[in-house]
Parts: sequence; structure tokens; C-alpha cells
Amino acid sequence: MQMHIYTANHMIRKTLICAMLLAAAILPVREAQAVITGVTTIPASRNVAIRHAASVSLTWKVSAFDLLNFTGLGPSVSSQQGVFRTPAGQTLGSVNTPLITTGTLGGVFVLIKEQLLVPASIVARARSLKANQIQYIRVFSSGTTAQGTLLLNITGSAGAGFNISREALSFTDK
Repeated sequence: MQMHIYTANHMIRKTLICAMLLAAAILPVREAQAVITGVTTIPASRNVAIRHAASVSLTWKVSAFDLLNFTGLGPSVSSQQGVFRTPAGQTLGSVNTPLITTGTLGGVFVLIKEQLLVPASIVARARSLKANQIQYIRVFSSGTTAQGTLLLNITGSAGAGFNISREALSFTDK
């Protein structure tokens, strides 16, 4: 009788092992999924002048941890759009250009560069709402999401960065 029980337990164990191997072969392979641990903006803030458009070069540093491989970021990090807001949360406008980087597996952070044009109309609208600052916000995702913010301080023309404000073409008479 004991031999029969041993054989039954042995058969159950073999059946379970076969079922697990079959399930592993049939189930789709899961993509790496990362938990974004933070987004840092480089630089953290810039000045923009009243009545002038501004071009701002910035870098988003997205840090993450890969849950599947216990390393860094997953296969891609993306942000679908950026939003201009006042500190009170009023939306001023958006940038519908997506930022996407792929092939980041193994790294603990990725740098994403963006060339941002801040229209004069956005600055004027913020000032009409009595705001002295504009927040440019992007939400990044790679399995989870995290938000990054660039602060744009509204200043007079002298306090802003160097920008071309006027172009002129003239001809000499000969």
C-alpha cells in the first residue's frame, strides 16, 4: 500500500511540473516594466521676458528601476505632451510633441533633451492672470509615471536670456 501512495505523489509532482512548463511555454513573454523613481529638470528654472518668445534648451533626467531584471529602465521612456500652467494650476497651453527614448534597458537613468519654444502669448496670458511664474510640466511613463517641472520666471527684457528680438535687412545705395 505504501508503494502505491509514493507512486501517486510522484505522479502528482510530475504532472505539476509538466503543467508549469507548458504554462511557461504558452504564456507570452512579459516586457520589462520599470518604476520611475524621479524626474529632474536641467536647468531647474529659466527666465522668460514679457512680450517676447523664448527658446529654452532643457534636459529631462528620468530615473527608474526595472522590476523584471532588477536593473534600471525598461525598454522605453516617453512623454506624450508638455503643459504650461500657472502656479495656481490654470492651463495656459500645451506642447503636443512627444518625447520618446528606446533601448534604455540596464541604465538607472536616461537623459532626454528638449528644445522648448515659449510663445509670447503664453507669457502674456500668465501675466494677465497675475502670475509671476509659469510651470512647464511633462509626465513621463515606463510602466509607471512621474512628473517633471521646469519653472519659467517671468521677468522684464533685461532679466531674460539673450534672444533675437528683431531682424532688419537694408541695402546700401551705390
